[in-house]
Amino acid sequence: MVTTRDAIRLQGEAAWSRRRRIGHYGGAVDKTDCATERVPYAHTWWRSIQLYRGNAYTKAPGALVDVENVAIGRLFASLTRTAEKLRTNSTPITSYERLGYWVAYLAVPVSPVDTVQDVRQRCAAKYGAAAGPTEFNIDTAVAKIAGEAFVSTLRPQGDDLTTPPEPTFWPNVNPGSPSHDLGGGTWSSHRCTLGVIARQLPGQSHSDWVRTVQIPLVEMLDRAIDSHATFAIGKASPFILDQSPMDTTLFGQ
Repeated sequence: MVTTRDAIRLQGEAAWSRRRRIGHYGGAVDKTDCATERVPYAHTWWRSIQLYRGNAYTKAPGALVDVENVAIGRLFASLTRTAEKLRTNSTPITSYERLGYWVAYLAVPVSPVDTVQDVRQRCAAKYGAAAGPTEFNIDTAVAKIAGEAFVSTLRPQGDDLTTPPEPTFWPNVNPGSPSHDLGGGTWSSHRCTLGVIARQLPGQSHSDWVRTVQIPLVEMLDRAIDSHATFAIGKASPFILDQSPMDTTLFGQ
């Protein structure tokens, strides 16, 4: 593991590993154009300063006055961009300079081979899940963390309250294993179990899948879901038996 101070300096694996992704080049699949800097701030300020000085000063490119205008324009542009950075660093989904803060605040696991994009997406997912353990919030967070590996979530509910999903155990009706008895019998049901299915991407090793998918999901779900619920994370089967969503290596892992 690395310290939170080093989180924004992560660059992933070495170039000779040949396992390069967009995040290794500072990119992100969810990046968008800046909504405010359609024209470079420095150019906007440079033109404003030229107009402010009027015709009493030369506008010839490369002249001493022009060089001064460019320098002042770049100074003011840095101030404008600093204010913009304050806004973008206020939430993890657009943070960079303060990403280490969000890693520490949200207790997000980070490894030396993670890219900045990996860390940012995990922070954003956990930040969104903090709004409450609703199905939408949890599913959105799971999908963001798992990324391309995400397949689906499962929530066994049963037909109604009198027909619980299998397996469901309670004393004197359908006794469960004594090894799961915490006192007063074994009380256990899949009704409050969240199943997460994720696939192993082509060229991805099992250890990479555990590091990038399973560990971050376990850490997030352990804190996000209700205390009376539990979860299971499984790897999607590489083959399809039929159309049943249970044709995975999920429950029982």
